[in-house]
Amino acid sequence: MQFNAPLSSQRADQLVELLELSPDDAVVEIGCGQGVLLQKVVRRWGCQALGVDIDAAAIAAARQAAAAQGLAISFRCADAKLLPLKPVSLAICIGATQAYGQGERAWHNTLTVFSRLVRPGGQILVADGFWAREPAPEYLDFL
Repeated sequence: MQFNAPLSSQRADQLVELLELSPDDAVVEIGCGQGVLLQKVVRRWGCQALGVDIDAAAIAAARQAAAAQGLAISFRCADAKLLPLKPVSLAICIGATQAYGQGERAWHNTLTVFSRLVRPGGQILVADGFWAREPAPEYLDFL
């Protein structure tokens, strides 16, 4: 599984194409996991990027994958709530709104943080939900 959320590589590619970025733009992804989506963004748009996740193994894998592709992406193993972040043109959080709280507040808190983090005219890409375990084939067929 490339993503820790019900997101296919094809859908991720479509989302990346909808973005409007330049090499001068900065991007942050909270809950980046192994950095697959962030790598797609940087390959397509050539922007500066930071991926943040609390999973040290995922961050190590993300660093290794980015380096193997020659992508200059910074990755930090950190609690997003405690990490001071600089303003960005795009903030991403796919399946990781729990980084900013639990339950219904997580979504609200994520959007509140991102609204302050993203520069005027910037973009926010947020999707909620994650798989706690591999879903049954019937569920995947339904999706």
